[in-house]
Amino acid sequence: MELEAVEDKTDIIELQEMIGKHLLYTQSPLAGKILTNWEEYLPKFVKIIPLEYKKVLNEMKLKEVKRKLEMAEDAPDRRE
Repeated sequence: MELEAVEDKTDIIELQEMIGKHLLYTQSPLAGKILTNWEEYLPKFVKIIPLEYKKVLNEMKLKEVKRKLEMAEDAPDRRE
C-alpha cells in the first residue's frame, strides 16, 4: 500500500461528496465541521492505494499518451 496526499481534483470532489452524503445520512457534526472548514481539513486526508493498482493505472495512462501521440503523428500537417 502507498499513501498519497489527496491532490487530484477528481479525488477531492469524490471525497467532498462522500463526506456530504455522510452528513446527510447521519447528521454528523464532525462531517459538517470538515465541510465548513474544508481548506483546513483537506491536508489531513490521505489516499491509500494498493501498489499493483497504481501500477495498472500508470500503465493505462501511458497507453493513452502513446495513443494520442500516434494520432497526432498520423494527423495531416496543418501548418501552411
